[in-house]
Amino acid sequence: TNAYEKRLLIFFHNLSYDAGYLIPFLRQLPGNLNNEDIGIYRGPNDILMWKWCALEFRCTKYLSGMSLEKWAKELMENR
Repeated sequence: TNAYEKRLLIFFHNLSYDAGYLIPFLRQLPGNLNNEDIGIYRGPNDILMWKWCALEFRCTKYLSGMSLEKWAKELMENR
């Protein structure tokens, strides 16, 4: 069962890169409550989604299938 009623979704473009810094930092925070972190991986260094406590991190690089530059241009064109 989920210990949290609500989750905060946080999106990163290329989560695999940022998670290298983020995950060790979060694991050191006091009040971790011994929660297990859960990840969905595409490969050994490709993180698609990672959950920790009530936070859920998702990778927009894999959700969009585009580079950040191409995705931004497409969003601006479809305004």
